[in-house]
Amino acid sequence: MDKHISEAHKVVYKVNIQDTSNSYMYRRNFEKYVLAKVEVELATVISPHIGVLDIWGLQDSLLQGMAERMGMKMSVNFTNLERGSWTTEPVHTQHDGERLIVQAQEGSDFWEETFYGFCHRNGHALLAPWDGEQAVEVSFDLSSFTELYDQAGLMLWHGEHQWIKAGVEVNDGVVHVGAVVTDQFSDWSLSPVPEWGGRIVTIRASYHQESVVIRARTDEHPWRTIRVARFAYPTNKQAGPFLCSPKRAGFEVAFTRWTYTPPDADLHTDPPISG
Repeated sequence: MDKHISEAHKVVYKVNIQDTSNSYMYRRNFEKYVLAKVEVELATVISPHIGVLDIWGLQDSLLQGMAERMGMKMSVNFTNLERGSWTTEPVHTQHDGERLIVQAQEGSDFWEETFYGFCHRNGHALLAPWDGEQAVEVSFDLSSFTELYDQAGLMLWHGEHQWIKAGVEVNDGVVHVGAVVTDQFSDWSLSPVPEWGGRIVTIRASYHQESVVIRARTDEHPWRTIRVARFAYPTNKQAGPFLCSPKRAGFEVAFTRWTYTPPDADLHTDPPISG
């Protein structure tokens, strides 16, 4: 059904609401809107009927706040790839329920110069604009991580020479959590997490004062802080899931979640666990 909110607010937008068995899928193309007034109308029209608001679009931070104030949970699943674009197209993608299964190209990676002396810019990152007002989280299944340098996680992107990839990678037969921070040259930090094998991992980034706090957890393990890194780009930031397979063909990752949540309250306070 379609609902059109009062023209008295002089709001120009398009709202499409599709009824499904468990939730509504809400898609909007706001050319111009007055959030507070729209929120009141949407609360009246929508919230009595639903508990979940699935939102697709490139600028979701304001809508995230609206969903929370309406008592709804905002989730982003992978049934619509219009959300972002790939830096390099993967071998294939497949929808399996609300999971996005992606197969990486053999030899794919992101790296700039340091130690090895080479540049690899053919990794797979699905990127959408990120203004930093909300934290961003990506979740994925580690069950397929078996070979050297199998890797996936969250990519923060400003450009080809300025990016951060944070996630899980197999190194010397053990899964490690870590981050590669790149500004012309890459650096790599990592820590073994053998107890995470086969779990669902969530990587999170929260932006504050030209820096990001990167955290990670599993479905059974609490948040741990992975890195505090400079990311001094107030504009033109992007974020989204990534995967690479430097050493083998056939590596697939099942991504289960890509969402925006309230930013960190404090460096030393764990964020709530959502999703």
